[in-house]
Amino acid sequence: MKLRIPAVTVAACALMLAACSDSGSAAADFTGSDNGGVSGADAGNDSGAGGDVGTGDALNSDADDSDANPDDTGGNDADPGDTGSNDAGSGDAAGDAVDTQDTIEDSAGDTADGEADAPGCEPGWAESFVLQGEIFTSAWINGRFETCSSASHEFVAAADMTLHISVDRLPVGSFIEVVDATGEQLGSEFSIDGSVDLEFETRNPGLHTILLQRTDGLESAGYRGFFACKAGCERRATRYPIVLVHGLAGTDNFFSLFDYFNGIKSELLDTGYDIYTPVTDAIGPSSRRSVQLTEQVFEILEESGADKVHLIGHSQGGIDIRYFSDVHGHHEVIASTTSLATPHHGIGIPLIELMEYIPFLGGQDFSIEWSAQFNEDYPMLGDYPRFSWAGRTCRGIDLSCQRNNSNEVVSPLFSIPYGIIKLAHRNDNYEGANDGLVPVQSAMWGEFLGILPADHLDEINLLLRATPGDFDPIAFFFDEMERLRALEL
Repeated sequence: MKLRIPAVTVAACALMLAACSDSGSAAADFTGSDNGGVSGADAGNDSGAGGDVGTGDALNSDADDSDANPDDTGGNDADPGDTGSNDAGSGDAAGDAVDTQDTIEDSAGDTADGEADAPGCEPGWAESFVLQGEIFTSAWINGRFETCSSASHEFVAAADMTLHISVDRLPVGSFIEVVDATGEQLGSEFSIDGSVDLEFETRNPGLHTILLQRTDGLESAGYRGFFACKAGCERRATRYPIVLVHGLAGTDNFFSLFDYFNGIKSELLDTGYDIYTPVTDAIGPSSRRSVQLTEQVFEILEESGADKVHLIGHSQGGIDIRYFSDVHGHHEVIASTTSLATPHHGIGIPLIELMEYIPFLGGQDFSIEWSAQFNEDYPMLGDYPRFSWAGRTCRGIDLSCQRNNSNEVVSPLFSIPYGIIKLAHRNDNYEGANDGLVPVQSAMWGEFLGILPADHLDEINLLLRATPGDFDPIAFFFDEMERLRALEL
């Protein structure tokens, strides 16, 4: 990302510096945040996510920073708060005016890129940002300018949050800018006294970047600050957008009455997560549906400004995702994939296998033979994490199964296929356990995360949880968001 500072702006900053050279202004004290205790006397040095703020004088923690204390009253200290006897008197006013004019002229002669002359650095060095890592709210920032470079920090935030950053010990004339993944600027400020104090509001969920550009690149230098949340702090986000891919006979919305991921998408959006539900053919083979998915994923990337997405597919949606990744080769834009009750190894009952030949029923082959060949032709390609979940339900008369499966009972819609699949797969490692449509063992792909006590529709909250059971699909998806956020770290 290019950050260009006009020479006129630098010159104006230099004029302010010259005008303040004898004013005795004190260094910044990290004040102005109600939500993180940014006073240097009260805050600690915890930089973890959501870390507690401890005690101790963080601003003056370095023993050798003899000129960093704004309360210093020594006669020869160069601190901005110096009140000693060696300051220039009014008799130097004419000389100060000449010096000020010289400073302005020097600043106006800075390079076209906006950085001050820095002999020994390559042209454009100030726009070379060295990433210092991800930062978190209610935490300290500890960073360092490397020689001939500026610095940047990343953070993840939802939309409609008010955030506050204070940074001290910056080279005078440094510039701070906050941008989101779409490139929209959320705030900026020059430092005229070695510190900046900036409050801004987020507009889009996802990754954000703090750019710290300096004007003197000859030496490495450390800086520190505090990052706090002022409003909207309960909102949540992931670095990358979440794409929920529907299964067979699915769509994003049924007759404007309810969603395929019923109540799940709306709850996640309301909390701040960036959720998308692309629409592919309700009935059709994954070879065709995945082409439609591909077009929409790249539209999502363009809209969000992200370079990757998390893909979560239910049922056939998981096969669509594998086509997108492994057949079409789009590994580079995938942060992770998660399949939920996807028949990776086939279903193996005649009624389901007939779907390939009956257009009204499907067009996708779910046979064990087809699945084995597909898995051989397209194993796990691409360097990104893959996860899977399975579902398990119980007959209404199988009290033992229900006791061990959170009181789950199969929906009447799946009661017949449940029994057929259980019989057909009775010799597998799970004795034919299934969710009414997909065997547990068939749903395993990549890192298997476990078995959900739910039938095929309960997994996505369809049919308004018509049958008993303790499984909460909305809570499950919130847990998934937290899991993916932890994965990003």
